[in-house]
Amino acid sequence: MEDKKPAAVGMLTLESYSKQLVAPPGPEVADWWKGVDMPGRELLYRYHQPHNSFNRNFFNWLNSQMLGLAATDTPGFADGDLNYKDINGIVRGGIPMQIGGGETSVDIGYRGSSGSNRAGIIIGTGSIAFTFDDWGISGLSNGNIILDGTGAGEMNRVQSEVSTFAWDSPTRKWTTTYPRFFNNNSGGTITVAEVCMRIASGSGSDTLATMVFRDVLGTSIPVDDGGQLLVTYTLISAAFEGP
Repeated sequence: MEDKKPAAVGMLTLESYSKQLVAPPGPEVADWWKGVDMPGRELLYRYHQPHNSFNRNFFNWLNSQMLGLAATDTPGFADGDLNYKDINGIVRGGIPMQIGGGETSVDIGYRGSSGSNRAGIIIGTGSIAFTFDDWGISGLSNGNIILDGTGAGEMNRVQSEVSTFAWDSPTRKWTTTYPRFFNNNSGGTITVAEVCMRIASGSGSDTLATMVFRDVLGTSIPVDDGGQLLVTYTLISAAFEGP
């Protein structure tokens, strides 16, 4: 088994974003990658990278919930606009930015159904650096997304696993994990270089789905034909502490 070490990605920290936007601190996040050779179920490598690339969508959602406001209909997507860009890059507003359904629901919240690109973890092959206004797997587009399927360059998206959650008394923090498997039956090796998390606040339409954080890997992950990739995002809340 090979342990892959992340290189510096040059991202701003969540704490710096919070201070810049005068927003409450969000969760800490780390993402885990595991590559498996399917026939023998041999673990080929394990990769861990701290995450700190929350985007404008995330902070607008956070403030929408904290302030009790629906997203605005303003056409802009900048400071002072409390809206979001959906997974196709279209500015949306006029509806509450909510996550519902709980840890067992799919296509509402952080979990995607089999083949779904509306919610859950999405992977891609690009290496475009993260920016705060990113809305797609490849930054300002979905150009390098790995589509669901068995054709060339495609991988099967398995339904997101049921998330786990736990309270840690010493740190006074909640921890939740969101795993998703991807199977390569394309006939060739596919190199994964980026990952993002999408959330859906309602079922059916892409207008109710948005990306809330994205990571570019310091070391790309090759997944051979017949192999499987497990990506797990771990979210850790801010500490529950009084003044």
